[in-house]
Amino acid sequence: MIRNLFVVLFVALSCSVANAGLTGIGFGIHGGVVSGYNNLTLENSVKDAYSDFSLSKSMADIGFHIDIGTLRIIDIEGSFDYGWKKQKVYQDISLTYSMLSATAGLKKSLLMGPIKPYVGIGAGLYKSAYSIDNGSVVVVLPDNETKTGYYAKGGVGLSFPMFPIKPFAEFKYNQVQTSRKATKYYQILAGLTFELP
Repeated sequence: MIRNLFVVLFVALSCSVANAGLTGIGFGIHGGVVSGYNNLTLENSVKDAYSDFSLSKSMADIGFHIDIGTLRIIDIEGSFDYGWKKQKVYQDISLTYSMLSATAGLKKSLLMGPIKPYVGIGAGLYKSAYSIDNGSVVVVLPDNETKTGYYAKGGVGLSFPMFPIKPFAEFKYNQVQTSRKATKYYQILAGLTFELP
């Protein structure tokens, strides 16, 4: 399924670049929260040593992005995101886990005007990393791994003539093909895009 998504993205991207003029480039920063983080492999590995443990479903998230606009109102976008969490397991024992992603995709504006709702899809690489301060207790964590994943999102942006800063807010669903069980989570993000003249 991921391979098919990459093929669709590549064809769409090629057609967009070949058949539509570029209208501008923007770059920016964003941040927010990861919520609904569902990594059963990680949670169960800690539960083997601490049966009362429950993995937190939320973490902080920061990132930066680039947008390339086209005359067909389909933006080509790339994004880097880093989400992380340090969670207490037991007394002075803490688990640290993170997700680093590099993705590319297409974003389609649904309306013209200063308020622009949009939808988008994309795919990329997601690196999961885990560590624990385990003292004298052995906790066997899953291996750090880099896997393919995909996302779907929707949001709204503000765009005003002659003003180069474009704020936005979006909801983004991610699914990563980690070992054994897929890792699923969503992001609630807000950010600013600075359009180059």
